[in-house]
Amino acid sequence: MTDWFPRSQAPLAPEELFGSAVKLHQQGRLPEAEAAYRKLLAVDPLHAGGLHYLGLLLLQLSRAEAAADLIGRSLAQHERNPQGHYHLGLAMAQLGRFADVVLHNERAIALQPDFAEAHLNLGNGLKALGRLADAQAAYERLIELAPDLAEAHFNLANVHLARGCPDQAITVYERTLSLRPAYPEALNNLAGTLLARGRIEPALQRYRQALELRPDFSEAIVGSALALLMRDDAFAAMTLLCKTLTLRPTREAKDLFVACARGLNRCPNVPQLRDVLGAALREPWSRPSLFAPFAAAFLKDKGPVADALADMPRRGRTLAPQNLRALATDALLGALLENAPVADAQLEALLAAARRGILALCQQAPSGPEAEPEADALLPFACSLARQCFINEYVFDLDTAEEADVGKLRQRFADISGAGVTPPALLVATIACYGPLNLQPGHDLLLDQPSSTALEAVIAQQVREPARERVMAAAVPQLTSIDDTTSLAVRQQYEENPFPRWIKTTPGGQPISFDAYLRSMLPSARLTPVDRAPLDVLIAGCGTGQQPVEFAARVSS
Repeated sequence: MTDWFPRSQAPLAPEELFGSAVKLHQQGRLPEAEAAYRKLLAVDPLHAGGLHYLGLLLLQLSRAEAAADLIGRSLAQHERNPQGHYHLGLAMAQLGRFADVVLHNERAIALQPDFAEAHLNLGNGLKALGRLADAQAAYERLIELAPDLAEAHFNLANVHLARGCPDQAITVYERTLSLRPAYPEALNNLAGTLLARGRIEPALQRYRQALELRPDFSEAIVGSALALLMRDDAFAAMTLLCKTLTLRPTREAKDLFVACARGLNRCPNVPQLRDVLGAALREPWSRPSLFAPFAAAFLKDKGPVADALADMPRRGRTLAPQNLRALATDALLGALLENAPVADAQLEALLAAARRGILALCQQAPSGPEAEPEADALLPFACSLARQCFINEYVFDLDTAEEADVGKLRQRFADISGAGVTPPALLVATIACYGPLNLQPGHDLLLDQPSSTALEAVIAQQVREPARERVMAAAVPQLTSIDDTTSLAVRQQYEENPFPRWIKTTPGGQPISFDAYLRSMLPSARLTPVDRAPLDVLIAGCGTGQQPVEFAARVSS
């Protein structure tokens, strides 16, 4: 029969295509290898090796769904392939289908009883399913097959720990490290277990060894910080936490930072601390009021706030324009003012002086383009200060002369808005420093006019949100009428001044069941599971509502 192709252009046989694809795969040229495998499967769609190895390649690329399909199609033709079952188990692990992980690794082991990797992944799948005794048996069988395999001992130690046997875990972690001293995960887990047993110094030593091997190991950094905090070395703990929070801000690191900050009233010299504190307030990482005192101490230690405090005795009760401009550059001060009431006598005096300084500038400033640069520079700070004054119920000292000057500004606002013109932004922010904008005649004009981001936040806080609250309050069912004078007066007081106001709550995290919540609060009590949903929960004396909101975010039913 005549060959219709020149010999150099003849189509490659499937096995040649397969060999070429595998070679590319082994060389790490994954895009080219994928193309070669697909070319093979276009010629021979049922090629078991092509299906299997293309699936393995996709597994390397974390495309687990497609990988599982391809490897499964390969196994449909060659069911007795232990490697195929093992690799399909890996794909199922990426997909979180741990029952299938167990199934396929058991099949791999049935076909090849000494398949160490399959024993390892069988144990991993059983542990993920919570079958800890079975996982322990799988790892112990693996150790019989491969006594020098450090991963087997490490995973067995993890199971001991999960089963509540820390002393056995410590013994097996030490055995793991005798086999592989440079094992940062084992060092970290051993350190954490030692720390939980109160052995602070040995734990710190193991954490240090882990960090020598992997300096950016976040879990080890957080663990070291916790150990230092337990040793009453909060400054060293804060230094470590700021390091990891700039690299990888985990929930554990954030929680520990807040715990550390709550106990400090002076500041370590940590370069990243200013940025970390600002992020903690803005997100927030917990109730901002819990670590606001530490933020205040930090601000008073150095920077624009410290400089302005040092200048106040010379300047008197009104802050100088240069100090105001410097405060306007301090992002951390802005974050504190916007998110928590400032309960610090020195800062309160400074902020009252700053408010008088802004008032004086607003009175004296000329109108027109020449006044805009100064106003634009001070506006963000004036808006942050207005939001703080709203939060603290306008507690700053106000003398008769200052009150008269504010009255003049209010009249100017009313005159300008009465003419259908939007008042200057700094004038709006200054008035908002002395009372809620929703009580200022003509404030409705602000709702439909474009504003800067900073001023819009003030308008939202003092105009839009109170209006929404009134609508919501009117929709709340009234169970009984209130007509006695004292109750009406108390209600009015709380509605007008719900002190302490709060802006943000502690993040809820992953919600837990009501039963789990009760067990966390009462670990030693014998509790009957609650089998009714939804639940009605009474939080007695809920005050401003922060606790019910946080509870609803934390508990799922």
